[in-house]
Amino acid sequence: MDAKKYGLTIYRIRKDLKLTRNFCYEGIMAKSNAQLFEKGESSPRFDKIVPVLNRIGISFDEFLYVHNGYQEPPDEKILRGFVNLKDTTNIEGIKQLQAEIKAVPLANTSTFIGYLKLVLEAFLVFEKEQSFVRAKEIVAPIWEQLQRQETWYYKDILIMANIYYLFDEKAVDTIISTMLIQVEKYKNYKASVNLDTVILLNYCFYLTERGRVLESEPYLEKALANARKNKHSDYLLQAKMRKVVLLIAQDKAQEATRLANEIMVALDCLERPHLKKDFQETWLEITKKKRV
Repeated sequence: MDAKKYGLTIYRIRKDLKLTRNFCYEGIMAKSNAQLFEKGESSPRFDKIVPVLNRIGISFDEFLYVHNGYQEPPDEKILRGFVNLKDTTNIEGIKQLQAEIKAVPLANTSTFIGYLKLVLEAFLVFEKEQSFVRAKEIVAPIWEQLQRQETWYYKDILIMANIYYLFDEKAVDTIISTMLIQVEKYKNYKASVNLDTVILLNYCFYLTERGRVLESEPYLEKALANARKNKHSDYLLQAKMRKVVLLIAQDKAQEATRLANEIMVALDCLERPHLKKDFQETWLEITKKKRV
């Protein structure tokens, strides 16, 4: 988005609120620069724009919403749709999000949207083939790019949190350590409240798929605690599903069966048929292996 046009929107907001230019810009930007900015003829640094918005009394998120004609910017709408997918079994939701991405004008296509196109394609391939190989090939360019970055921002962490389990052990160790360092910076960022839970759950999945399910217990307990603390029913259910797998591996079949039945009832109540079907298949698989 062209930051020069921000000034036109700030001018409109300032006039609506009947605020003087001097009040909004004094000590932040020279009068001549403020005039050029409000005419759409200059593009000041971001650290100049935010203090002006603070003085006006509007957050940057709200400003972008107003600037975009009282609509979410394409990136934010797509981001919200991705977070709301909850899990890779939501095929209908994945395809809907793909359609929304396809409708985004080329001029508004960001790096994040480019990454997300690959992630959604990999999700569909994995759900169809139940194989990491092809899915990993699809998202490999994302890791190739991000491993060259010293700093990962929120959307980078979100993307990697949802695909890192596809990679080999050496890459996963590097990605996990990087994500846990980077996500700490976002602990007070409202959008990242469940990000560490996603990282932990996918690590449990990674360990389970590689025959190391017993190692997942400490990460799983932390994921359960996070989901309960944040009152997030979807992640709590996913953590409990992983708990069932762990209990079977620990020869606690009776406890696992009781928890599995609770999960089935909860999934029915939440009307999550795809997730229930996926869990039923997992349950049948792990109990069959145990009987053998």
